[in-house]
Amino acid sequence: MLLAFCGERLLTLVGLTPGAIGFVEVRLAAVLMMAPTSSGTGVAVGVLLYRLLTFGIEIPLGGALLALWLWRNSGGEAGIDAPAPLKTGE
Repeated sequence: MLLAFCGERLLTLVGLTPGAIGFVEVRLAAVLMMAPTSSGTGVAVGVLLYRLLTFGIEIPLGGALLALWLWRNSGGEAGIDAPAPLKTGE
């Protein structure tokens, strides 16, 4: 399981698709199928459920936290005031 998890995390760095969708599932299923007690259906369901929860929890939760952060930091101000210019000796 540790080998499968490490391989999955490394494959997410493949930049061909967002989140390496497709590459990760194939690699993870291949590694899990090497286990002597694994069944094809169980591996497929496990891989798809894992990936669904990986994206299904991170994306909505991250979006909600970003919206909360933006709402709390907006404060109704138009922007950051520029510092006053330095006065030179007259």
